Amino acid sequence: MIVVEPADIVAAEPRGRSRLYVVLTRAVSSLVVLHRQPLPGAVRTAGTESPLPDAPG
Repeated sequence: MIVVEPADIVAAEPRGRSRLYVVLTRAVSSLVVLHRQPLPGAVRTAGTESPLPDAPG
């Protein structure tokens, strides 16, 4: 599963934090989070980041 801009999910509706929780906990085999904005609250401190290799070129 790929989650793009978790902060936008939180900001999109009053229950955005709950929606983000559901999104993050439903990943079955892998989870990738793509973002430019700061990650919301607990997502920032929930785990370690795995840096992606630099894009070629």
